[in-house]
This record gives sequence, structure tokens and C-alpha cells, in this order.
Amino acid sequence: MSRKQKIVVVGFSIMLAMFAAAPQVAGQQSATGWLALNVNPRTAGVFVDDGYLGPASAGPYKVKAGERKVRIEDPRYEVFLRTISILPDKQNPLAGDLKPLAPPTGPFGTLRVQGPDKYAAVYLNGKYVAYVGEIDTSFKGLLVNPGRYVVTIEPLSNMPQSVEVPIEKNKAMRVWYK
Repeated sequence: MSRKQKIVVVGFSIMLAMFAAAPQVAGQQSATGWLALNVNPRTAGVFVDDGYLGPASAGPYKVKAGERKVRIEDPRYEVFLRTISILPDKQNPLAGDLKPLAPPTGPFGTLRVQGPDKYAAVYLNGKYVAYVGEIDTSFKGLLVNPGRYVVTIEPLSNMPQSVEVPIEKNKAMRVWYK
């Protein structure tokens, strides 16, 4: 075998080894499992590794396999924190009841948010308070003490949008987003 033929054979062998290993490496990088939630309240927001996924009721959620920090939030309850090991291609259950906080005291105004993504997260001054579907109609809304607030809406498939709004006693403020 000539030197040129040996180089071609060695090069072909290296390329073959790389292609054979690629699916294993790709599988390790993209391995996912399912986070199956059984928490109360079902309207609480679900965050994995500080990224918002949606309300608990919309799961199970596909998440990257491995150790994950799960945070479940609702403004009327204590924050629920857990670390869970997500196994690839499996349903990974997480159950719990959030502990209620003392009810807020009035006076109140009402915040309503409307837009195309009913599972978009709504933040008030940087704190998660609801998802759009909870507070999007004349019959629903978030009771808020009067004052000025920065409302941030974080759609699941778009960039967050923020606006400063005044909330007045016994009045409703509607925020629209695209």
C-alpha cells in the first residue's frame, strides 16, 4: 500500500469513528425527560433552572435530563422549591401543596392582561404574579394595591415586553401585548 493510500485509509477510519460517535454525543446533549406535576394550586407558575415553562396545569413539561432546580410560584402562596433528577425518556413526577400566605389587605385595583399567548408569564415589578389566562377577561383579574407598577409579560415564544402602569383604587387597568 502506498503512502497516499495509507493516508486515505487512516483519514477514512477517523471520519468513520467520528460519525459513529456523533449520535452518542448528540444523544447525551439532547436527552430529555418529562416533568409531571401534581401540585396545588394548579395555576402556579413552573420554573426550571430559572426558566419559565408555564402553569402547573399545562404540564407535563419536556425538560433536559439531569439535576434540575424546580421552582413553583403563586403570589398567594409560599414559593415551592425542589431539586429533581430528570431521567431521560421518562415521566418524572413531582407533587406538593404550596402553603397559603396571609391574605393581602385592600384597597385594591384590578390588573388585566390580554394577548395571544394565554400561558405567557406576568410579572409585577419583577415578581411572578400570574399567567395571562388567569387574568385576561372582564370576569378575571389580579387584585393589586394602588400604585405604579412595571408589568412585564413574557410570552413562551417571544421577547418579554414591559410597560409601566398606574393601578387606581376600585378601577381596572388593562394591558395588551402582541
